[in-house]
Amino acid sequence: MILRLSLLITLFSLNAFALKVLVSKESINYEEKLKTSDVKMINIQSLVKACNPLTLKQLSNNEYVTTHYINKDSVICLKDVKIYKKESVIFRFGLLEIE
Repeated sequence: MILRLSLLITLFSLNAFALKVLVSKESINYEEKLKTSDVKMINIQSLVKACNPLTLKQLSNNEYVTTHYINKDSVICLKDVKIYKKESVIFRFGLLEIE
């Protein structure tokens, strides 16, 4: 009885210490806009020390572009993405405009 109770408490405590992170559903190409449909939220027990995970709130508030190719089921860190800025130059030749 005590063994069952301790096993049950252990199982519940493992989920309590889990971290919620965003993981890619499929592979994401270099400099591709990151959308909420491209990621899923999962719980993990440990995280690489150098990784600050991207949150769903940050993703919904800003548009992000990937800084490198991201494999399927990889944790998305802040170093893996940058905020999207539209950068373009318009050349005007009378009626003709080239962007």
